[in-house]
Parts: sequence; C-alpha cells; structure tokens
Amino acid sequence: MAENDARDGETWYQFGFPEPEREEYLALQAERPTEVGPADRRTLLEGFDFLVLVSHSFFCIGERPVIVIWRRNVAVDVIVRSADCTVDQRRTLKGAAAEKLLSAVLTTHADTWTEPFEPKELVLDGYSWDMTVCAVSRYFDCCGDNAAPREMAELLRAVADAGLPLAWDGEEVAFAHGNGKGDRE
Repeated sequence: MAENDARDGETWYQFGFPEPEREEYLALQAERPTEVGPADRRTLLEGFDFLVLVSHSFFCIGERPVIVIWRRNVAVDVIVRSADCTVDQRRTLKGAAAEKLLSAVLTTHADTWTEPFEPKELVLDGYSWDMTVCAVSRYFDCCGDNAAPREMAELLRAVADAGLPLAWDGEEVAFAHGNGKGDRE
C-alpha cells in the first residue's frame, strides 16, 4: 500500500473490519475506497460486499464490539466479535439462512440514513455506533449517538437468529431507547 492510501490501517480500523478478514478483503481490492453520494446508496446497499456494524463507548476507549456481514458468492459470512474479544465467532450461512439475513440487511433501508441518529433529549452515556456498507471500492457510512433506527435492532436480531451470540456490550445492545414516538430503538 502506498503512503497516504485510504486503505491504510487507520481507515480500515475506522470501518471496524477485523483482522484477518480485513487483509483478505484488501487483497481482493485494487482501488482506494470512495464514499458514494445519496443517489448511489440504494444500489450499493443492494449489491453490498460487506457491512460492518460497530458500537463505541466513551468509557471503554479502544474496545469496540463488531459485527461483520460479508457476502461471498452464494454464502454469507457473519463475524461477531465482542469488545473484549471473549466472543469471536464466525459462521457461514447458505440457502434460506443466508437469504433471511440478507433480507434483514436490505430492509434496514440504511441507504436512507443520511443524518446521524440522535435522541431527542440529551443522553450522556457515551455510546455511539457506526455502520459501513461497502461494495468493491465504494462505501457509505451511517452513524448515531445513543439512538438507532428500529430496523437496526431487527438486523441484530437476525444475526442472533442465525445462531451467533449478540456480543454487543455484554449481550446487550448498547443503544438507548428513544423517548416517546419515533423510529428509534
């Protein structure tokens, strides 16, 4: 990799793509990742190669639970890694199980999440999340502070339904529930 390459360790660390999967993916790519605009987000979501969902806690700097959903030909690899790495599991899904998880990804409508999700009232618990959706060398990001769309909770449930532990802050989703009506969970 060239110096200042956008594929350097820090950029991919931000994506949350864990080792050794990151190195395997990078070996397949010749181009630097480029962020797409709003008009291209749906097409990218429908044809995504991988999706990385990361939770951050101000109180546990450097510890980040990660979920990676990696589409590979007719199979889908799902990687779940807890913040403290006590959980580090990978499962390959095929057939109906893979289709169910891919459906959960598409029904997030993450392509429409162009603004950060934030609670209506200030919450100082230090939690945030980000999700990167990537296809070949193009990507888009979504993020939030203490609030997440309901569809993200459904995606996390689909990962758990696939037989993987919900290793997200000690078996709990580290997202605050929204106050009142709305689409936050």
